[in-house]
Amino acid sequence: MKYDLQLDINVNTSHALMLQRITEGSKVLEFGSASGYMTKYLKEKLNCEITCVEIDREAAQKAQVFSKKMIVADLEQIDKWTVQLNEKYDYILFADVLEHLRDPATVLKKAVNFLAKNGTVMTSVPNISHNAIIMELLEGKFDYQPTGLLDDTHVHFFTRKSVFEILEHCGLQPVEWLSTMRKPDSTEFHQSYSNFPIPVANFLEERKDGDIYQYVTISKRIEEATNFPTINPEQENGDNHLDLDQCQLYFEKNGEYAEEDSLLQPIKYDNEVRKCQFLIPKSSKGNIRIDPCSTQSIVNINYIKIYNVSDQKVLLESNSENQFSGIKKINQLYQVNFEKKSEFISLTQDPNFILDTSNLKFEEQAMLEIEMSLNKNKEDIFNLMVNRIDTLIDEKSQIIQSKDTEIGTLQTSIQNLENQVVENKNVIQNLQNQLSTLEIKYEEKEKVLSDLLNSKSWKYTELLRKISNKFK
Repeated sequence: MKYDLQLDINVNTSHALMLQRITEGSKVLEFGSASGYMTKYLKEKLNCEITCVEIDREAAQKAQVFSKKMIVADLEQIDKWTVQLNEKYDYILFADVLEHLRDPATVLKKAVNFLAKNGTVMTSVPNISHNAIIMELLEGKFDYQPTGLLDDTHVHFFTRKSVFEILEHCGLQPVEWLSTMRKPDSTEFHQSYSNFPIPVANFLEERKDGDIYQYVTISKRIEEATNFPTINPEQENGDNHLDLDQCQLYFEKNGEYAEEDSLLQPIKYDNEVRKCQFLIPKSSKGNIRIDPCSTQSIVNINYIKIYNVSDQKVLLESNSENQFSGIKKINQLYQVNFEKKSEFISLTQDPNFILDTSNLKFEEQAMLEIEMSLNKNKEDIFNLMVNRIDTLIDEKSQIIQSKDTEIGTLQTSIQNLENQVVENKNVIQNLQNQLSTLEIKYEEKEKVLSDLLNSKSWKYTELLRKISNKFK
């Protein structure tokens, strides 16, 4: 089973563009349902009644759970599936199917017979004139891939012109002309304009359909399309680059942040300051999680604020000046430039921060606005990290040098004290020596005195001393 895909309704893929335009409770005929990733959404989210036609029996078994009726048949064996259809449908879907058919015009025209009055046919097909294919051809390559523009099961190829022609052949008029887009380097071919001479690269980059990956058409019967604006085959159809990242906003419910309740705004990694604005549902309670991007990048946040749409009253503002007050928690975002407080770096695919809005009451329509610039240039990220590391090394070196100076000063003080101790020891030793000398002299004097007092002469003159004392 080759096409067992995951559906993300928040990203404007060809499947999401179709599903976003289907009314709840409709009857849908889905050709090429594969494993039922669209069928499931139609059933569970839009409460539609779906009939499917699928060639792969294993995939059909998975999708059958969500369909009212599953027909296992080769679409080009028309009688095998048409005989099993006896209803009219509000929507007929050919999502990435026509390119697998040798005669897509005949199959599409037959399917239109089952379209209800004012019903809608939706198709998506790859663009064979994508710049990546042209660049491959310029290099002499036309290599099939497991999936993508040159999927190895594609047998029919389309350009803008041929899509219009097949729709017209089937009696259909597009009322919406949509597309998905990818730069050559983000396709499965990973081509780069730098591989080609500048004039060639410039020519390719200026081509209107050069980045269009898939054409998506929303069509009515020609006679029923008169109330809709006429689509010009050469008309530009807006920018829907799938390789552009998204800033995503989540609203807390029961302590969790659910993908299906999130809001998205496209972002560009061009280092230009831009605003992302999100209307906050009035029912919102709890905190808000902001994922500014989903890849490694330099994130420079000027401010985040929430304000009432009616009077512009600011309910919350967070920026570098107030040290990003209001941000409760930061995950996988690192402040690497302490001089530029608003600059962060994301080194993972899931950077986010939690904004504390639990005490805010959104009684009227409020807007969350984040002004920031993004840069995912690997060299710039590397240089920023290197510069920060160099700065940290310099700071640490200065600290170490300062500590070394302090240690040197302390060592000098200690040496001085040790010298003073030695000097004091010498003084003490000298004093002790002097004391010893005095003690010896004292002992000698004491002996002389003792000898004198015990001498005969001292005894014989005692009377004379007494008489002498009386006359004093």
